[in-house]
Amino acid sequence: MAYDEAAQALLLEVIEDWTACGIFPTIREVTSEVWPRNLDRHEPDLGDDAMSLGVQSSRNVRNLAVRRLQEDGHDARVADHTLVVKRSGRVLHINKARAVSSAWDIDTQRWDDSEVRLLGARANSQAYFPSDGALFAVRAGDPQALKHLHLTWQGLEHGPTRAWVGFPRIGDVPWFAVAPLAEADPVQREHRPPVGPLQPSPNFDAMQTREPEVKLKPQGNGSQEGVRPAGPDQS
Repeated sequence: MAYDEAAQALLLEVIEDWTACGIFPTIREVTSEVWPRNLDRHEPDLGDDAMSLGVQSSRNVRNLAVRRLQEDGHDARVADHTLVVKRSGRVLHINKARAVSSAWDIDTQRWDDSEVRLLGARANSQAYFPSDGALFAVRAGDPQALKHLHLTWQGLEHGPTRAWVGFPRIGDVPWFAVAPLAEADPVQREHRPPVGPLQPSPNFDAMQTREPEVKLKPQGNGSQEGVRPAGPDQS
């Protein structure tokens, strides 16, 4: 896929900056830890399925990434059930690819299944108009106007993960520019007989799930102290 040259050049600069400051390495570290661990504890015989695996992994990545990024002094938070990271006037959102096959194509990424991501793609499209592909000569916009970044990470069937970063846009092509953040990580897992193919699942990151209520055990006098809501690590 041919992307906008000016946007692609800017994207490579942004990736270099966000990598040097530690943001992208932290997110990659978290995804590389979470996905193999969740695959290892995935138990279809106990009712686990592709959706439960995807939701659990997305929430684990979100919660661990925001914690580590904040510990390192980065502007990171959870908003509208998704990780938001800000740096140098740009904002990053992330999501997990639904497919687990290495044949999955980043250009099949969609934005209409998440209002947050759709708004980012729309804002970029309104701010930047590339001249490439125009029927008549037009004055190209400034790619510096692209303020919304998106990171898509994918967990592959046998444990490795990979990720892409790009400037999302509205239209048939979902990116002004996109680049792989890294090839599949060399994570090796003990081979086990497959329990069946993992099917693509819904948009895990945008799903709103009810938080469980946790009841305290009765005290010595047999009374119940009450009910407390789930702590921050459970959301």
